[in-house]
Amino acid sequence: MDLELDGQQVTAQEAEFNLTLRTDRGSELQIETAYTVQNAGTTISVTPGESDPPSLVEQRISSASATDSGRLEVVFESGVALRVEPDPDFEAWTFVAPGGKRVVSMAEGELAVWSGD
Repeated sequence: MDLELDGQQVTAQEAEFNLTLRTDRGSELQIETAYTVQNAGTTISVTPGESDPPSLVEQRISSASATDSGRLEVVFESGVALRVEPDPDFEAWTFVAPGGKRVVSMAEGELAVWSGD
């Protein structure tokens, strides 16, 4: 599923017990579980609340998609890639767009989708 974030730029990042990314067009990604950030052949594993993530502020999104199994992949124009696998016990991530569209990777990876307007 295409999350339609192409061309949007990350304008804010918050990292405490989750990772929240906000874009210049009002979209938001919240990541609640462990994820990876890949850049130039190096992969960094991040667990929210336990390790500091690299900054993604000012990165422009090239593509963002969710698979039917609940995996999230966001690729930035710089080549950096953010990946979140589904969690067997918890919601792994949530995407919210202006107008109310919402996609949630539920426990075990099932996607819950609200279309909004």
